[in-house]
Amino acid sequence: MRPTTITSNPTIQEIIAQINNEWGPCISLYVHGSSVFLEDVVTPKDIDLLAIVDDGVDDNRLKQDIQCDSSDSQFQHGPYEVTVYTKSVWFAKLAAMDLTMITCAYLPRRFVLQEFKDPKMQQMTWKDPASRLELVQSIWSYAEYTWKKARRVLDRWRDPYKSSKNVYFVFRLLELGCQLLLHDKIVDFQAANPWYFEIQKLYQNYNIQSGDFELVEAALARSYEQEIARFQELALQRNTPTLEERKDNSKGNRGKETCSICLYPCDSYKSEQSDTETVCTLLCGHTFHLHCMTEWIRRETSRKTTCPLCRQGFSTKTNRKSSVVQQELDRQGIQEREFTGYPATIVVQHRNDPNSVQVTVRCEYESRDRADGSDDDSLTRGVNEESEYQFFMDGTKPSFGGKRTLLWKGNQRSSRKQRHGKGEKRSHRQKKRWALKEAMRIEMREVDERM
Repeated sequence: MRPTTITSNPTIQEIIAQINNEWGPCISLYVHGSSVFLEDVVTPKDIDLLAIVDDGVDDNRLKQDIQCDSSDSQFQHGPYEVTVYTKSVWFAKLAAMDLTMITCAYLPRRFVLQEFKDPKMQQMTWKDPASRLELVQSIWSYAEYTWKKARRVLDRWRDPYKSSKNVYFVFRLLELGCQLLLHDKIVDFQAANPWYFEIQKLYQNYNIQSGDFELVEAALARSYEQEIARFQELALQRNTPTLEERKDNSKGNRGKETCSICLYPCDSYKSEQSDTETVCTLLCGHTFHLHCMTEWIRRETSRKTTCPLCRQGFSTKTNRKSSVVQQELDRQGIQEREFTGYPATIVVQHRNDPNSVQVTVRCEYESRDRADGSDDDSLTRGVNEESEYQFFMDGTKPSFGGKRTLLWKGNQRSSRKQRHGKGEKRSHRQKKRWALKEAMRIEMREVDERM
């Protein structure tokens, strides 16, 4: 179904009526997802809709409690999958530079089913340095998270389709961010579609499966870092080449290079999987035929695949130890976010609350164990001495990742006694680690239920 026919579909009025009756006053409704970004390219199974309901000042207008960004705030109506946000959470995410909310302000009219008429939606600009810096931090951290999630989905969930979508999302995020910095608005929602076709061919032609993400990084990590660099240069208001110019420049010197695996020139080889030239340039700068590199990677028996010439790793710089995601959380200062599908929760609470618990849990993104055999699934920082925990929901989110919010506060001693016995003594450090591991166990159970 083409999105241009959605506005005339009587089902939309039924959806708005259902939102009004079951959730609260519907003040806005947008089409989002593949229907927008991949229009005329793919036919989505479900048409994603984003709805905003007016929660007023004291939530009295709501017909039910809305847990935004969770499966509890979604419902299906025919081919439409509707996600519901409250107005307050919407603006909180917009202030946090959430790209989903930002794109709604620039959607073509055919995707706006009910317009959100609020001055804040018209006052967004990224011309001043402070706003540009916030936007860069938000999109950069979101792109880094999504790249890591692509590996996780492939290795842990064994889902090449979702992994390829996440890799494409990375390039789409960076492209939309560049448009915001360059034009102060989004002018082309399908500008990243060439990446979609390239990534789909890579996954299909080379049968990417669990454990093959090194091949994805060999083919795309250099392009990923180039897009990050382009995004940073635009933030500094420098002129950067277009996507076509960057791809032409990257192929300019390939005819002079020789693949060190097969010893044939890089411009005179066609793989069995594809009738076109398939060449990859690694992060170290060495160029190989992608088919040759695929065989090299799958023959490699070491724990870490490296360049055949210089032995440099394939992983991107942001896929190593990086502070970008932590900088995003520190910038927000009040929020926590679950990395959906990851066995961990990142928690950062109010810095000015003397009773708060400031905890950061960092999960290990790599599917393989650490070389020393230890487990690096969690890292505790800054937990107050009077830390006592209880689970509760908070709709305010930073601008990347996840489906559910989990903050800790209150009294956990009673449940701890019930679980371990009243006579068992635990050190303060053991108590903190038990609480973190318990949270990770609950989150993994919720992820399995959603799957």
